[in-house]
Amino acid sequence: IDALNTKQLIVTDNRFEKNLRQILLLDASEAELRNNLVLNTQKDIDGENGIGIQTFNSVFALDNVTVSGSAAEGISAQGDPSELGSTLTIQKCTFTNNGRAIALTSHSKATIRQSTITDNGDLAGIALYESATATIEDNTILRNGYAGVFAQDSTDVVVRVFAQDSTDVVVTHNRIAENKSARDKKEGSGVVLRDNSHATIQDNTISGNAQFGVAMFHRSQATFVNNTIAENASRGINLAGSAQATIQENTIARNQADGVLLLESAQATIQKNALVDNNSPGISMRNNSRATIEENVITGNIFAGMHLAEASEAMIIKNEIKSNRADSQAQNGRGINVVANSKVTIRGNTIMGNPSSGVLLFDNVQATVSDNTIASNGVDGIGIGFSGVTNDMVRAEISSNLIQNNRNCGVATDNDSGITITGQSNTITGNRNGQLCGDTSKFPTGFGGGK
Repeated sequence: IDALNTKQLIVTDNRFEKNLRQILLLDASEAELRNNLVLNTQKDIDGENGIGIQTFNSVFALDNVTVSGSAAEGISAQGDPSELGSTLTIQKCTFTNNGRAIALTSHSKATIRQSTITDNGDLAGIALYESATATIEDNTILRNGYAGVFAQDSTDVVVRVFAQDSTDVVVTHNRIAENKSARDKKEGSGVVLRDNSHATIQDNTISGNAQFGVAMFHRSQATFVNNTIAENASRGINLAGSAQATIQENTIARNQADGVLLLESAQATIQKNALVDNNSPGISMRNNSRATIEENVITGNIFAGMHLAEASEAMIIKNEIKSNRADSQAQNGRGINVVANSKVTIRGNTIMGNPSSGVLLFDNVQATVSDNTIASNGVDGIGIGFSGVTNDMVRAEISSNLIQNNRNCGVATDNDSGITITGQSNTITGNRNGQLCGDTSKFPTGFGGGK
């Protein structure tokens, strides 16, 4: 069917199979498809197209349509800014075994609901480019290639979409899982955002993907609310290339690497999440990253609850950082690890039951540590230095903390001349091998612990 400037096209209860190029081509038209089968659309003799349904500057609705086996896209929607693009409503549809399920470009808009998008080809279940926009809600997006949802140069994307050069994506109430590239079995993320894409990702389950749960690059921005991001083969959320995120009230658990990783000047606000049982730190920061980390539960992660390195900066406020784990060599297992030119404020946290030190500071760092409970950790409550770094420099202000019942010392410091400790009014008691250890001349009068 080829429709040009058609104002009312209704297509119901048909079977389209093994057509060349497209089964439906819409240009500046309005159409509805209901209860159709679109099967095995093939490329032409020149190897072109193979698209189930293709639209240009059209308004198009699909209800209970199955699109399967298209050589290229199941649906391709394109537009022109002067013509306002194509507008699609897709509900209760099935897209399977296509090259890509849905591709939106050039200012096109889509609402995709209650659909099943599975086993599509090597790029993505849903892909958005060039200022396309989408709301993606209540779908199942499984076993697609590089990403469930890919967005590039987008504004808003929601769940399991590949977006590139797009405008808006909202992803809610989807299950996005088991996505894996056929070419590289180690690639395949739930949601990928690139190049100024914007996304709202809410109430989804993003699990079992071959690489990241969510990957953000190149100044992309996202808000994550009330998702479960679990059991992915690498990180739960990966932020790089000046990406920015607000991450609130999510469960980020049992991923095979970090729960959340920020690097390359990424920025995040991380609030009221559960970061549990990840196979690397619950939160890691590197390469000039910045974050506010507040009111999270961070427990059972390997190496550290939080790890800051490479000139990162963080405000760590009112978190529970408990019972994180040592690695396979029985090393580390710290609550908060701050190294390598990083800067941190640690205030009002409960840091307990970690197998190594509650807080460890070394290698030219600045730290303000106040109003925390740091108790029952396996080494020191707070360790300063002891890194093997020659002439280490640490500036630490430590005030008004309760530091008790740690297995080694309350606060221990190395004797490097560049270590400066200030602060007062700490309660330091019941630590097995001493309240203050190491070069105790570095502790000021009124510090606590007998000083």
